[in-house]
Amino acid sequence: MAAVVDVVEDAAKAAAEELEITKYYTDYKEVLKDDEIDAVVVVSPTNLHKDIVIDCANAGKTYFLRKTNGYGFPGMRGDGSSRKEEQCEVADWLYEAA
Repeated sequence: MAAVVDVVEDAAKAAAEELEITKYYTDYKEVLKDDEIDAVVVVSPTNLHKDIVIDCANAGKTYFLRKTNGYGFPGMRGDGSSRKEEQCEVADWLYEAA
């Protein structure tokens, strides 16, 4: 792991110290500007996923996202539907930047 992001600076700093890494940010967009970062693991509130993964893809970063299918959003599953029988499943999303 190369960096940690948390909107609460003290939390970001504490996590970085615990993980023995030197980089921490309070804005994920700063990570996307960092040429030393190749990939991003998205662990944010569900309502923020769409914007973050689109920004990751646009920045050329590989990203990994795990979420329940019941919280689908348009454009990410193709049709954006969330069928009742899938609401308890977990989906792994891996986008590999070229």
